[in-house]
Amino acid sequence: AKRGHFVEQSGANTRQPVTQWSMKGRVNPGAGRLQVDEAVLAVAGGSVVMNGVLETTGSTHISYEGRVGPGPIGALPYLWPNALAPDARQWVRANVLGGKLTGGQFGAAWKEENASGYSRAAARAEDPSNISDFKQSVVLHGADLQFLSPVGKVPIFVPKTLLRLSGSTLEVSMPTGAMEIGKTRVLGLKQVQFEVPDVTDPRATGELTFKLSGRLRDGVSLLKVSPIGGKLPAGALDGILQRADGKLDGGIAVSIPLYEASNSEPIITGKLRASELRIKNVAAGHDIGGGAVAFDVGGQSINATGEVLVDGVATKVMWQHIKDAAPERQPPLRLAATLDEADRRKLRININHIVRGLMDVEIGLSPKAKGGFDTRVRVD
Repeated sequence: AKRGHFVEQSGANTRQPVTQWSMKGRVNPGAGRLQVDEAVLAVAGGSVVMNGVLETTGSTHISYEGRVGPGPIGALPYLWPNALAPDARQWVRANVLGGKLTGGQFGAAWKEENASGYSRAAARAEDPSNISDFKQSVVLHGADLQFLSPVGKVPIFVPKTLLRLSGSTLEVSMPTGAMEIGKTRVLGLKQVQFEVPDVTDPRATGELTFKLSGRLRDGVSLLKVSPIGGKLPAGALDGILQRADGKLDGGIAVSIPLYEASNSEPIITGKLRASELRIKNVAAGHDIGGGAVAFDVGGQSINATGEVLVDGVATKVMWQHIKDAAPERQPPLRLAATLDEADRRKLRININHIVRGLMDVEIGLSPKAKGGFDTRVRVD
C-alpha cells in the first residue's frame, strides 16, 4: 500500500503517513486458517516486521511475533499492537517527551472463546472469561530517552533504556540518568528502575526507584514541586533555597498510579543524606558551616537527625514532619548542644562572667498555624 495514513486509536492529532505497508501470507478458508509470513509497517519514522497465525476452528487461536526497527520514540504508539497492554501505550504517549528506539522484539499468543474479533482488548472488555492461555512479551531498547517524572512532572533524561513486558508485568531499567531542575541544574540519577506488576489493571500502580546525587538546593527544588512540598511549613523551602547549600545523596522509591483511572496519589519513601551543609543566618545571625543530616522519608512522616556546626559549635538536629497534620500539631524542630566557655563566646552568649563549666541548651521551634514559629529555650 502507498500514500496511506495511520491514525492511532487514542484520538486527535495522531494522523501519520504510512511509508510502507505490505503483507505476505496464505489463506485456507476450509481449515479456518490465516497465516501471515511477513507483514511490514513503516510509520512515523519507525518500523515493525512480524509474522503470525489466526485459526478459527471452534475457538479462535492467535499468535504472532516480530521485531522493531530503529526510529524515533514517537513512533512507538503507532507500532505498539493493540493487544499488548493498550493502556501502557497511552502512558507512553502522555509522558515520553523524546528519544530513540534502537530495536526490539515482541510476541503474543492466546485463545478466545466465542469472540467475534481478533483484538484481545475488545474481547476482554466484552467478557474477560473469553480469554485463555494468554502470553505476551516485549523487549525494547532505547537511547537518549526523555520522560516526565511522576514527582513534580520534571523531565528525566536517560542515555540507555531497556523495557521488558512479560505477561502483564512491566519492567524498565535505566543504569544512569539526570533529572532537570530548572533550566541549568540537574540531579544525577543511578540504578533507575520502574516496575508495574499488572499493566492490565486500570488501577495499576508502579514503583519507580532510583539513587540520586547532587546539590542540596536542587533536591529542595524538586521537593518543592512534589506532593510533600505543599504540606511543609509555608516558606520553609524558600528559605532553604535562598540561604542553604550542600550535597544531597540517597535513594528514593515512588509508588505511582499508572493511569488516570486511579485516584490515588504518588507515595514517596526513601533515605537521604544532606552533607557539607552551609546555611547563612539560620537564626539570630548564626550560620551553619558544616555537618550532615539524615532524612528518613516514610509514607506517613519524615524524620531527620544529624549534627551540624553552628558558628563552629557542634549541635544536634532532630525534626519530624507528620503527613496531613496541621502546622500547629507538628512536632518542633529541636536543636541541642552542650556549651563550654569557648562555645558560648562563639555563639555570642555573654554569660561567662556568671556561668562556669558546661551548659546544656535545647531550642524548640514549633510552626504556627498562620506561619512563623514559636521558640522555646531550655537551659540547664
